[in-house]
Amino acid sequence: MVPRLEKLPQPFCAWLITLSLHHPFEDFPDRHKVLELGALERTSFGNYLHTMHFFDRALEDFKTALARDGLLGTTMLVVFGDHDAGFTRDAFVAGTIGIADDEASWALNDRVPLFIRLPGSVIGLPHQFTRPAGQTDFAPTLLALVGIDPEPLPYVGRNLFGRPDDPPILRPYGDWLDASHLFMNQSNPRASACFDVAARGFTGAIACADADARARKARNVSRFVIVEDLQQRFR
Repeated sequence: MVPRLEKLPQPFCAWLITLSLHHPFEDFPDRHKVLELGALERTSFGNYLHTMHFFDRALEDFKTALARDGLLGTTMLVVFGDHDAGFTRDAFVAGTIGIADDEASWALNDRVPLFIRLPGSVIGLPHQFTRPAGQTDFAPTLLALVGIDPEPLPYVGRNLFGRPDDPPILRPYGDWLDASHLFMNQSNPRASACFDVAARGFTGAIACADADARARKARNVSRFVIVEDLQQRFR
């Protein structure tokens, strides 16, 4: 891709999709294997680890090529995932990645990466976020980093480098997560569970009530954006 990027008028935006990192991870070429995986060798999880290592090397090669051709110094490089690896939630995988085999532990560890490499050094920016964030936060955050104020724009998410509050981060099927609670929506509304993240235990539904109302509203707005083209009407 680097030779193609060199030919683009600047500034440019390039979006690259890494198709090798996708389930079901049924196989991996022996000639590309570097890791010693022991009992995990030739398993789906082992192939996933080989594939992730392959991607890590490819990303490093890409970054090196950008630097060699003079693009890295003026480029914001962003790497993110769109969903989990697609493994069955069972005791074997839980033990392998070091978590308990229960719904709350799986939900809290079901995350996707977001890495941002900025050209040069930017004073005052944290190296790592610990607050929950979601994919709707990507666009306003990246716009802010290139000098465009996202505040007046109709985004569902928020700029993580601004002064963000702690909204519930929407997850599939009615679940959400904020800094204090994980809400797991069950098929029976009366069985919906409010999990206290700090106490590592379930608590009364009232503790999640206000944030759940915000989550429902945000989910409705998102549906209107997708189904009813609400974004175009705002523009």
